[in-house]
Amino acid sequence: MRSGSGFDFFLQEGYGDNSFRDMSVDFLIVGQGLAGSLLAWNLEKAGATVCLLDEGSPRAASRVAAGIVNPLTGRRLAKSWRIDELLPFAKTTYDELADLLRAPLFHSMPIVRAAATPKEANDWMGRAADPAYATYLKAPSQANRWEPVLRPAPLYVEIRGGGRVEMGRLVESLRDHWQKEKCWMQGRMDFGKLHLEGGGIRYEELRAGAVVFCEGAVGRANPHFSWLPFAGVKGEVLLVRMAGFPESAIVKQGLFIVPLGGGVFWVGAGYEHQFEDAEPTAAERRRLEEQLRQIVKLPFEVVSHRAAVRPTTRDRRPFLGRHPVHPELVIFNGLGTKGA
Repeated sequence: MRSGSGFDFFLQEGYGDNSFRDMSVDFLIVGQGLAGSLLAWNLEKAGATVCLLDEGSPRAASRVAAGIVNPLTGRRLAKSWRIDELLPFAKTTYDELADLLRAPLFHSMPIVRAAATPKEANDWMGRAADPAYATYLKAPSQANRWEPVLRPAPLYVEIRGGGRVEMGRLVESLRDHWQKEKCWMQGRMDFGKLHLEGGGIRYEELRAGAVVFCEGAVGRANPHFSWLPFAGVKGEVLLVRMAGFPESAIVKQGLFIVPLGGGVFWVGAGYEHQFEDAEPTAAERRRLEEQLRQIVKLPFEVVSHRAAVRPTTRDRRPFLGRHPVHPELVIFNGLGTKGA
């Protein structure tokens, strides 16, 4: 297992080679991002056998995302979908994985949110008075704490219960675990080699009871599930060094500013619904840098510029289910911006 800070995992690229043996398992999982990783691990916990096939792209959304866990979202600070039941489950899951992998994965920290207008500030004060939000929302935040580093805002509120998941460490550590078990292979699914065999599938030398597609944004090209309402939203992010900026909270003031440790911060992300490819662009880098200058009072240095396409769906709900004709084909995809 590799060691290093959360920042290190954002900069690592490339995977080792592997190959499947002639073997039979319960599930072949295609894609080892956040969805594939957590599904495979939970299937193993339930006693199933799994093998994984992953392309190992550094452009995968799980390797670019900050892993923000945010209970309240949007301009109205509405509760994230099913947050009251999903948040305790998520924290328990990350604690169990941290014990297995002997690596910290979830960093609990408040999210300091800046209101953009006086009306927004007034609406948030009303939200803070709602007993249904008492667990998650504290207002106002200590504004003077942020005055030396942030441009003024009408109001700061503190969202509690959230934090950051070390997505790169989670994915890479589980990948190392499955490589040692010789059930992980690097590569892209070749659908010409996928054969349905009456209640199961065969892929090269591997036989499985079912194949589960957790392919992220490239799932739109899957010939078995391309009819689903995929969307796909590109996001670009910066990693910056910024001495003197507090690292005890995530800040949202137009952009997210997420501490990764050692004075390095994840800054982003954009939302591009129309795009040519998943590559970072000079125009978006300039936009992010200028927006960050309008938020913070401190100088910063750009360390890295990255981009990925989020696996979103048109109704912002994930896909999970079997193919209507071939039940041995399963999909789990579309976690979008709230997968962590």
